[in-house]
Amino acid sequence: MDILRKNTVIMQPWLGSGSYLFEEINGQKIAFIEFETLRPFELTIGDSIRYQNNTYYLRHREDVTKQETSMGFKYGVKFYHEMYRLQDVVCFPYKEPDFRKGVNKYNGNARQILEIVVKSMNRVDSGWSIADCDETPTETFDLKDKTCADVINDLLSRYNSEIRVDGSKAITFGKRHTAGSDRKSG
Repeated sequence: MDILRKNTVIMQPWLGSGSYLFEEINGQKIAFIEFETLRPFELTIGDSIRYQNNTYYLRHREDVTKQETSMGFKYGVKFYHEMYRLQDVVCFPYKEPDFRKGVNKYNGNARQILEIVVKSMNRVDSGWSIADCDETPTETFDLKDKTCADVINDLLSRYNSEIRVDGSKAITFGKRHTAGSDRKSG
């Protein structure tokens, strides 16, 4: 596995047996990795890894543990999926943020609201898109002082749905269909 800093490989550790990937529907999506080195190594916020075509990045210094061992240093690092970047970006229905507009309400369906989220995300982190979106009725959304994650959580609760963000930053909004779930009972 490669650890990257600004798309440059800074380390290629062998993962320890305590490494794992944790994912919940509409919830956490983290990668915890363990590795050992002979010399101490400094990780910084924003360092990232690629795993199963998804990018995970370091958000907090306290998510890195370092322990000195007889063979060097043992590290435990929690990396967060790119979907966590939705928590860092304020959602605006305009191309550029403008706090003077005074417009807090927006009428739209789930796709129209996701388009605002995608525009807001691309303002600070390019590459976001909508992969797929279930059809929903139009409702009024309050966007005042909301992050993109807040807006998505509002969508999830209003439409009782699910969201996924894949490795290419493409957002899918809608219930997952399992084998046999489309069958009609008779």
